[in-house]
Amino acid sequence: NKNTGKITLYAWDTQSGQSAIGYDDRLLFNGSIANINDDQGPDMDIYFQDQENFSSGDLIPQNPILIASLEDPRGINITGSAGHTISLSVDNGIPKNISGFFSYEKDSYTKGFINYPLDKLSTGAHTLTLSAFDNLNNAADLAVEFKISNDSNLLLEEVVNYPNPFSSDTKFTFQTNREGAQVKIRIYTISGRLIREFEDFSVAGYNDGISWDGKDEDGDGVANGIYLYKITVSDAGKKKEVIEKMVRTQ
Repeated sequence: NKNTGKITLYAWDTQSGQSAIGYDDRLLFNGSIANINDDQGPDMDIYFQDQENFSSGDLIPQNPILIASLEDPRGINITGSAGHTISLSVDNGIPKNISGFFSYEKDSYTKGFINYPLDKLSTGAHTLTLSAFDNLNNAADLAVEFKISNDSNLLLEEVVNYPNPFSSDTKFTFQTNREGAQVKIRIYTISGRLIREFEDFSVAGYNDGISWDGKDEDGDGVANGIYLYKITVSDAGKKKEVIEKMVRTQ
């Protein structure tokens, strides 16, 4: 099908009070689709600035920047019409229309991003729900949990290694609230002898990229058994340490 359309533009100057109006009725629209079988809302992902690996429940700094990706083959409804907005609710509060913070990815009509500042949230646990519609008005919701840290206190949380037990290698994961904090990881035998050390690297937020290949400082594989590891985070004269156990099996 071919149809013509018309766009009317109106503008005004708040300083002078002058206004202007114009239109273009030469627009041509080609094609149409009938009987679309689509009842799914947009695919969404939520994370925060500088924490692309965010998972629900993670620790984030104060005054974070929410980033959300939205994608749908029919496009995202950004008209802001009542009942069909991109809305954000924090701690089950009244949803806020944030449609104006959405922008499409370059050269795409199906995928875009939201960058939205979350100011003045109190320290502690919070919930966040994002709702959006595609251009067929199919709805989708995504809820996540997060914890706002108190920047005055150095935190070291969610310390774990995985897999545990492990056979060949394992990864150390943890969360801290200080961007650029210095980290050391020391691995000991159960009797307290230091066998491997990682140091002189800085981190922020959630970290999951620190691996151990199961070898000591001489490059020899360690025997099966129980080992201790100590993670130390230091920043601005403050220090936080956590000691945990892990098991090697083959």
